[in-house]
Amino acid sequence: MEEPPAVKPFFAGIPCMRSALLTGFSCGALMGLHRIRMGRPFVKAVDAAVLTFVATSGVSWFLCNQKLIAQERALEREMEAQGFKKDPGVFLDTDKDAEA
Repeated sequence: MEEPPAVKPFFAGIPCMRSALLTGFSCGALMGLHRIRMGRPFVKAVDAAVLTFVATSGVSWFLCNQKLIAQERALEREMEAQGFKKDPGVFLDTDKDAEA
């Protein structure tokens, strides 16, 4: 009997998404708990937690993505300096991603 294929989350192919979501979740949870501890109403604490989650996840993903792009460009420059030709399938190509 065959096992069904493993279900992957929708963000499995997006670089840095897992770490960004984990960072956002932890910061959001801490902010919500802090607001509750400080005596704020529960709804306001949840609002702050959700906003913190969204903002932290977005910023964390953006910074991680920019770091990956910088690493790819540095690797590309190093390869070109050593005389290797650029292989379009290896390096990050933002124009190709925009077309898809």
